[in-house]
Amino acid sequence: MSTRSKVLLIIISLLLCTWSIVGPNPMAALSPFAESQPKALQVVLGLVVLPFWLCFNFGFMIGTALLGFLIWLRFGRASVNRSWFQPVVLPVLCVLCEAIQAAPYLRVPAGASIRPMGYFLCALISGLAFTCLSVASVIVYWSKVRRNYGMCTVALVLGLMALPVGLLSLRAVANIKGFIID
Repeated sequence: MSTRSKVLLIIISLLLCTWSIVGPNPMAALSPFAESQPKALQVVLGLVVLPFWLCFNFGFMIGTALLGFLIWLRFGRASVNRSWFQPVVLPVLCVLCEAIQAAPYLRVPAGASIRPMGYFLCALISGLAFTCLSVASVIVYWSKVRRNYGMCTVALVLGLMALPVGLLSLRAVANIKGFIID
């Protein structure tokens, strides 16, 4: 994959991640206009707006998945780098990606009752994937270099924390914002 395509993927994934948090809702802007149109035109407008609606509602997870893919392209391969922090980089990035998946729920008003359908499944799947990826990278690094035992131990603990961090991040956001999870 060329450098230009990686930069383009990084820009697209960051836009997807941030648009669902701070961007305007495309359905709210077009709803009064679409309701005044005939039924056949409403269907066509719905098909045109559907990709934008999907990117708005699920863009954060799509963007996080793209960033995870780019992280894997950069750090997931077994390379023997002589720097002291190399085994810790991938587990830290995996834990951060898991932690920020609950960021779109910061827009939920305080006291609201929500039922996040599918969030825990996505957090579980991505947490398992990030955990396996980071633990495997630490084991491969340690088996090739046979030094940095302390940093490899820290990296192994951080890699194992990706799963619980992903599952508990929504609870943390609920405690911060004060909404209720059904």
